Amino acid sequence: MRVSFGGTRVVLIVGDKAYKIAKFRLFALVTKLAKMLFVRREFNRLYEKYKHNKSRILFRVFFAGLRANWAEWRYWNRTNDIRCSPALDLWLYGLVLVQKSVEAVDESEVLSSSLYSLWHADEEFAKPSQYGRDEGGNIVIVDYATLT
Repeated sequence: MRVSFGGTRVVLIVGDKAYKIAKFRLFALVTKLAKMLFVRREFNRLYEKYKHNKSRILFRVFFAGLRANWAEWRYWNRTNDIRCSPALDLWLYGLVLVQKSVEAVDESEVLSSSLYSLWHADEEFAKPSQYGRDEGGNIVIVDYATLT
């Protein structure tokens, strides 16, 4: 069993399955609130991004892991995108997303794969932790919530 920690989720890898468990980000929420209170530019940026809805800002920060699990589940079921690691199941209203597990890869492996253009096109995908090698030896995206 392996465990890795991301910004919004904890991932448990057991055998051929990866269990992405959503984190509830109370500290991130408090930090974001403080920034909004004391940094006017940050308040304006978030206010514009979330269409002038303060509760939406707070909801999205606190429940980011839950939202990411749902986004990946919906994206996989809608597209079956072969570039992505398959989403197998969603448990407890999105608290846990079950995916096929993959082997870790490094930057050179991603850049030599067919996904190199995604690496350069989107800052979110410019990290080796976003990718892995599936059982067929292909490089796939493992964290694809932002593709939706």
